[in-house]
Amino acid sequence: MDMTCREAQSLVNDYINRDLGEKKLDSFLKHVRECKECYEELEIYYIIHFAVQRLDSEEQISYDVKRMLEEDLRDAEKCVRKWKIKRSYRYIIMIAAEILLCFLIATQIQNFSLGGIEETFFYRIFF
Repeated sequence: MDMTCREAQSLVNDYINRDLGEKKLDSFLKHVRECKECYEELEIYYIIHFAVQRLDSEEQISYDVKRMLEEDLRDAEKCVRKWKIKRSYRYIIMIAAEILLCFLIATQIQNFSLGGIEETFFYRIFF
């Protein structure tokens, strides 16, 4: 689902505060990378947020906030990729478990209907 500019702009504060879930973060990052206006709005809010943080801590250090925003976006994109990889592994493990369960059920059915484990298809294949 493609995100609109209005949706992306409404999520800027949530992004800055790290309150976006996996799917919203993924859509938000894709939109911000493709839409110059939304990227600029994010940049403005990010600079304001960063400046307020620094004023609160009374630090007098100069920072390249634009570079920091780019690093932050790259880190968020890495996080989304990790989530996707973890989700893929979970699916693979679930499918493998389901296949194993089907084999076990089929073996049990054969065991009951044929009168012993030695008569089952899988026992003959593996032993």
